[in-house]
Amino acid sequence: MKMNLSSSAATRWRTRRLLTVISALALLFTLPGAQGLDCTTFKVWSFNIRYNYGGVCFSDCDNEWYLSGGRTARRDVAESYMKAFSPDIFGLQEVRDPVPLSGTRASQLNDVASWFPNHDHYARDRGDGEHCAIFYRTTRFARMNAGTFWISCFPDVPETKYPLDDAGGHSQRIVSWVQLFDALTSTTVFVFNTHWSHIYSQSQSYAAALLRQRAHQIAGGQPVIILGDMNCTENSTPFKILTAEANYAGSEECILQPVAVPRTSLQLANSYRQANPAVSADEGTFHNFTGNTGGDRIDHVLHTTNDFVAQFGTIRRDSYPGHCSDTTCYPSDHFALEILFRPLLTSVFVKFSASEINCEVGSALSPFNTIEEGLSTVKSGGTIVLAATSKNSSMLISPTRGPITITSAGGTSVLGK
Repeated sequence: MKMNLSSSAATRWRTRRLLTVISALALLFTLPGAQGLDCTTFKVWSFNIRYNYGGVCFSDCDNEWYLSGGRTARRDVAESYMKAFSPDIFGLQEVRDPVPLSGTRASQLNDVASWFPNHDHYARDRGDGEHCAIFYRTTRFARMNAGTFWISCFPDVPETKYPLDDAGGHSQRIVSWVQLFDALTSTTVFVFNTHWSHIYSQSQSYAAALLRQRAHQIAGGQPVIILGDMNCTENSTPFKILTAEANYAGSEECILQPVAVPRTSLQLANSYRQANPAVSADEGTFHNFTGNTGGDRIDHVLHTTNDFVAQFGTIRRDSYPGHCSDTTCYPSDHFALEILFRPLLTSVFVKFSASEINCEVGSALSPFNTIEEGLSTVKSGGTIVLAATSKNSSMLISPTRGPITITSAGGTSVLGK
């Protein structure tokens, strides 16, 4: 959805959206299916959906978004694939709207939006019809702000390119972002989505330094999640610049350089690696419609370390019958990268006598009913408040982060890691 709103109109729209989210949550807390459910976690995807030519097919013609002759199009395979997992937040790269040279054909962006009526999205054309779109589930998240900047020497000038990309006749590159209010936890998260050059490592390094600077500047110390097809591996210099494990040497092409952000000011974790510490030989996310799983990931998700824990991470390699064969049609030439996040909270409430009929989010109104859930959700330096401690309950206290303050009727205790 694209909007141009005045300040007052935007405020009214955000208020209405927030009230809609709160109403939906009130219903969620009373659903029978929510019994005993820890509702804080949410699923995130980064997925390069592979653009559609929309006109003359130059390559991969069997994998076009639209097909005729009675064959199932890649569009339908992608719909089955994405709806099967239905992430709460997902970032798409290469998604087109409008499709160049397509005549009356619908856009990829509108197709995806039609599949997810409970999601809204922000997307801005980078200059050639492609977007880095961000979708989010509106029954939980409300958009407070959004924007796009270009990976160029002049990031705020639309449709500009990094000089090497421009000289080589390559496409513009962008970062789109949204600020979301999470009505379940009453917290804010900034989600960034990007697609870096597949040609020049210099462009990738500049993109990493620029994204790091802008994420720090835009989020202002609040929680951050970064999604993207970065066309580089986790051991590459550009990726390490993004996480501040390597310094950016600067660009000879740009007069103005990104300002370095110390690691202590923006601590980013590799989400997939946090969930899967052991490195595997089959972590590839780009397969060129072959289904090959070998190699390293070039699609990534990152998060700020004291705001989230990546509880689960996987590469969705599902295939479906359709346009290309009976059993092995792929929705894209990339696999989607999926992360299940648990947000970490400053204050967590635990009430051992709390009923299992409610959705548990660790708030005063919807507390957890086990100390284990509280310990897995509280931030380092945070507080767990225990209520109804007179009820008999065994507790094994083993914090993974610390120090953590535990408060009860008997006083306060501070536990180290």
